[in-house]
Amino acid sequence: MDLRQEMQEIRIEFWDRILVGDPPSRAEVDRQLLAYSRSAGIDERMAFALLQACAELAREGTEAMKRNLKTAMLCWFSGGVSRTEPRVPLGPDIPHIYQIVGLNLSWRDAASLLRGNPEDYTARKRLLEQLQQTCGDEWRASFNGNSSGPFEPGMSYAQS
Repeated sequence: MDLRQEMQEIRIEFWDRILVGDPPSRAEVDRQLLAYSRSAGIDERMAFALLQACAELAREGTEAMKRNLKTAMLCWFSGGVSRTEPRVPLGPDIPHIYQIVGLNLSWRDAASLLRGNPEDYTARKRLLEQLQQTCGDEWRASFNGNSSGPFEPGMSYAQS
């Protein structure tokens, strides 16, 4: 396994911990990933900032924000495409990342699974706005101190 794969595995373990309600501390993520992320390309730095931002929201956010974050993570890691066929049923516990890959859960599916309001798409918008701000904060803290980099409002990934 090369270093990039090893760092991906560490990130996946941290994502899984966020999903099941045991988010890693800032120091833990920094210790295992920051040096590598600083020396890597923009994709790795963005992945680091997003992970730190989500871990921060999972530790410090309101209960609603934490639920919305988990809802989004279920969508992201499952493939997140709405489907017409029924989804594979999951148990009452929050699943681990490897259990949801390929399920293609919609926001509605994921919100229902977490006992949120499946009709509240404004929750998704609020989460994404908070994530953009928190990712920018993480980017400044970890990489350059002056700018939010690719997380600047109105800036697209291609512009970074």
